Amino acid sequence: MSRKWIAIAAAVSLTVIAVVAVVLIDPFAPSQPEVPPTPPKLIVSSEPAAVEVFDRNLFVGETPIEHPFAPNGEAHQLQFSKGKSSWRARLDEVKGEVWLHVRLPASGSGELGAATIRSQPPGATVRVDTKEIGRTPLTLLGSNGTAVRFQVELPGFAPQEKDATLAAPGQTLDVTLAKP
Repeated sequence: MSRKWIAIAAAVSLTVIAVVAVVLIDPFAPSQPEVPPTPPKLIVSSEPAAVEVFDRNLFVGETPIEHPFAPNGEAHQLQFSKGKSSWRARLDEVKGEVWLHVRLPASGSGELGAATIRSQPPGATVRVDTKEIGRTPLTLLGSNGTAVRFQVELPGFAPQEKDATLAAPGQTLDVTLAKP
């Protein structure tokens, strides 16, 4: 008689475990849809404001702007114009959302220096001289040879600072944010 009860108890236990497994891990449930990647987009701000932006010789608009585009595997040949001054910069193909902040020199023309800052996790706030200029990944463009100190902040993580010198071609700084 005791073997019979042990067999019944084992069968009931296995049935309960199977039901719990089906409820927690439903093999027939549709899989979660994949979140599509963010469409490529440049978010451009500038100092001074209202700078005309061209991409591959096509007028995009005046800053601040968001410039969505179809990826084609090519670098962006950017031009920034304000008054009689015109400046150029090359930006590798953009994947996802990329912030670009342009500090135009007061006069002249030519190639702008660059520094790109990326963070892990992405989306951190970037400040230069205590002014918020965008989110990572972010490229700062300005006069070649200009020294810059980036402050990178994300809620729940310890802030970090990184120094860079704007140059053509630009340098890339990677920041791994850590919990305090």
